[in-house]
Amino acid sequence: IGPKDGEVLQGRLTPIIASTRLDKVTKLEVRIDGELKATSASNSIKFVWDPKDLGTHTVEIFAMDSTTVLGYWVHTVVVK
Repeated sequence: IGPKDGEVLQGRLTPIIASTRLDKVTKLEVRIDGELKATSASNSIKFVWDPKDLGTHTVEIFAMDSTTVLGYWVHTVVVK
């Protein structure tokens, strides 16, 4: 998480990679507060979020094959 203005949340998907075989990942999903925000049909994704709502938000990234969640990453972000 970056500075007060223009905060940036960046991260490698190490928790996903560590618990799965990256070559099996065929889809990534980004969800914020349970709402699907972005998908990628590969093992790489970039998503820019410009939060308008103050408060606590849950950011999740799911790594999937065609039918199964292989791993996920969850982070809580507080917007003030």
